[in-house]
Amino acid sequence: MVAPRTSVHAPKAYLVESSAGDLLMVQRFLKQKDHEIQLLTSGFKIFKLQHSTATAIAGWIEIKSLGDDALFLGDNHSLCISVANVTGCKSNSIYYTDDYDDATTYEAFGPRDMGVFNLEDASFGLHYKLDPSQKHMPPALWIVPTLPKFGSNLSSSA
Repeated sequence: MVAPRTSVHAPKAYLVESSAGDLLMVQRFLKQKDHEIQLLTSGFKIFKLQHSTATAIAGWIEIKSLGDDALFLGDNHSLCISVANVTGCKSNSIYYTDDYDDATTYEAFGPRDMGVFNLEDASFGLHYKLDPSQKHMPPALWIVPTLPKFGSNLSSSA
């Protein structure tokens, strides 16, 4: 498989399975502000792997919406889940962490390229504000709890 070519350099890409089971490739675009070392996220593009059983040809098509899903991107783990019934999470959004730990040591306030990107209006927001006392901590990571499904037997009885 070959990633689609774009006119802007996309140094970071993530492969993620959607809640519907589709393979997504997310490109994260970065920019550098004047006289700063750290790169900051400037946007995203999402592609879905489309394959034809008739021709046995696969290719990436760009998608503009995640519907009720939200993406969580990070160096340690990336995932896509339906957030229709999840309080506090915005659908059709990308939550991302600062993956660039090699640059965070130069920043006075530590890792700061963390946020939430709304695909509908291409706006950026915060999902977590780092306390200045935590500036030497490594970049954030996503922790996903494994919860039993309703009605499942939590204990095995013989």
